[in-house]
Amino acid sequence: MIVKEIIKRSAELLGLKEVVDAIDSNEDYSVGVKEDIDNLLIAVNMVNNNIAGSYIELIGLVNVESFSGFIPYVKISNNSIIEIKKILKDGIEQEFRLFPEGVKVDTLGMCEVEYSYFPERVEFDSEINHYLKINELVFALGVVGEYLYIKGAIDDAYMWDKRFKSSMFNLVRPKRNLVIPARRWE
Repeated sequence: MIVKEIIKRSAELLGLKEVVDAIDSNEDYSVGVKEDIDNLLIAVNMVNNNIAGSYIELIGLVNVESFSGFIPYVKISNNSIIEIKKILKDGIEQEFRLFPEGVKVDTLGMCEVEYSYFPERVEFDSEINHYLKINELVFALGVVGEYLYIKGAIDDAYMWDKRFKSSMFNLVRPKRNLVIPARRWE
């Protein structure tokens, strides 16, 4: 999904015709349109972090060397880390303790660290390709809700946020086969 297209779809849902026209024409934006686009971009980044933090985890895996039994977070990832999932040494899960600057492990040498993280900040021409299940429209529902919160239209924002959360719940809920026992005739 290209951020520009998410912003355009969000502007369409909001009825911001000037923003849609400005994006389509690729001309210089007026001050009001530029402000709306900036607020929509902020909303895109908020929704992107919300999805990664609440619905679909972004998982990273990195090999890091532990010299003194301590692994700084900056050696694990440049992204903001949400949670350290596990640390493996030679395929065996290791115990660890979290500290403000890093992770303390009881082993030395190369370790494999699995972690979840927030995505990097996106710009107008960036692409979001972390989520396979989410389409542009669902993402735009969340952006509209966040944009309206920014603008102070709390009641409308709540309505759009509810639509977004409902759509996300339906996308990420576990899907199971329902087995109904055979009926016996007597």
